[in-house]
Amino acid sequence: MTISDLTFESNDFLKIADCHKINLMINNNHHVYLGSQNQLIKLSKDSKKIEIINLKQSLESLTLLSQGYLVLTKEKQAEACQYYFHYFSENIPFKKVEPSLQLESKDLKFSGNVEGDWLATISKTKSNEISAEFKIFNLTTLSILKSPKPCPFPSQLISLDKRYGLAIFPRLSQGYKRTYLYLFNRR
Repeated sequence: MTISDLTFESNDFLKIADCHKINLMINNNHHVYLGSQNQLIKLSKDSKKIEIINLKQSLESLTLLSQGYLVLTKEKQAEACQYYFHYFSENIPFKKVEPSLQLESKDLKFSGNVEGDWLATISKTKSNEISAEFKIFNLTTLSILKSPKPCPFPSQLISLDKRYGLAIFPRLSQGYKRTYLYLFNRR
């Protein structure tokens, strides 16, 4: 399915056209998910049905997993932001998407494996802008798999497979630009 295969005649769909940031996902079941500002929209090609969820926080990203979807929303506060991870799948009714994990941070990098087993987060602490906190969560039970550890804040966090991930740290050291790679294990 391509974007050109989709034709919807609804004013609800047109509301998001003026937004500056649109997130888009297409899954194997011919559903298209669009996220914009405070809305998550599910379009179904087969039934020409549009479902809209109004989110309490602003939408940051949509991530497609093999067994479901991960939605990140953010709520700005005085010193930091509250980040909310919402996990849903085809088995969970679309209207029942609730936050499953909440983190407070000044900035956040995250990555989850494609199977949806775990989620790695690195968040800046409120008190110290240089250091960050690295955590790995089990997405199904929402328990912490790896105790929080201090670390520098990366430019990217990438999941490689079911067990390993990679954090990328660019550094300027002695006048040279260097990039450090940190391979981590979810256990």
